[in-house]
Amino acid sequence: MSRIIVSRNLLTNFRIINRAKFVEVARMQQNNANYSEYACKSMVDMDHIQKLRNLEEINPDTYRANFFGARPASARGSGVGENIYGGLLFAQAMLAAENTVDSQFEPHAIHAFFTLNGTPDKPIDYKVERIRDGRSFINRSVKACQNGNVVFTAQTSLCKKEPPSIEHQQEMPKVPQPDQVKPYFHEARRFLHENESGVRKLEDFQVKSLQRKIDEDEPCCVFEFRPIEPTKFMSLESWKPQPMCYWMRTVLPIPSDEQQLHRFLVTYITDATLVSAANTPHMSHSYRPSMLFTLDHTVHFHDHNYRADEWLLYENLSRVAKNGRGFSEGRVWTQDGRLVISTSQESLSRTKTEPSKL
Repeated sequence: MSRIIVSRNLLTNFRIINRAKFVEVARMQQNNANYSEYACKSMVDMDHIQKLRNLEEINPDTYRANFFGARPASARGSGVGENIYGGLLFAQAMLAAENTVDSQFEPHAIHAFFTLNGTPDKPIDYKVERIRDGRSFINRSVKACQNGNVVFTAQTSLCKKEPPSIEHQQEMPKVPQPDQVKPYFHEARRFLHENESGVRKLEDFQVKSLQRKIDEDEPCCVFEFRPIEPTKFMSLESWKPQPMCYWMRTVLPIPSDEQQLHRFLVTYITDATLVSAANTPHMSHSYRPSMLFTLDHTVHFHDHNYRADEWLLYENLSRVAKNGRGFSEGRVWTQDGRLVISTSQESLSRTKTEPSKL
């Protein structure tokens, strides 16, 4: 019988690793316990999330995605059909670019254009072109192709962490904390109940929209949303363009050592509400879009120290809409007030009824 020799250092390391794993599991269990009783009844698990970011390298610098999940409830709109959610294309393209660089390089700026709708019935191939490899900055161009067509392109810049030089930021908006705000689906149910009891009067299309989101979207949510002003967010009261804020976090805890996954998930969700920032004010004044389409999306990372499973405040604002295009901006804040991500987006809005001017 052969002897198994275990060194003291190896045994010590094994204990340290297992202790760290125990602490991580305990943290995740505590995080689970802290999730509100009102948290959306999502059926999403870690296997689902891992599939969203699973890219198979089929050729050098070419990665294939086969799983696309469902569109977030907040990203549903007229004319989207069963198309792949744009935020997922964006996050997967970012991941494809990251796969071609050393881990010390992290994305700091991505600008993408949506050229065609992607459909979930066939794979998407992300083809990465190495534009420049510098000592501090690296540039990548990514094309997402389906059926021989380019459906999405992204210019990505990645960099090493720079030494301190200049630093400033605006203050975080003063809004109620997450435990003072109800989840999106809880509020949707409340509004439907108030309509049935006669406390609130909803139009038929509003009832159908809220019920559809509950029936179809709640089970597949990756993120929980808590809008600060839910009646405006759901177009149940008339309002003009102004900053709109939402607390958001994943519906389940994410391991601490998966920082790339935290970045992937937050990037994924940044596309979900910016179209609404431009269109919902008009829809609250009876505007009915026949088509909404995201034209481009930009993300700047200021700080990578954040977690997707801890509350983040997403502030959205549309300053201008003209010539059928709405322009929206977003800012992502940690709960302790750090501005970690800035976003912007232009979207196309068409209607077969009366145009809207606010």
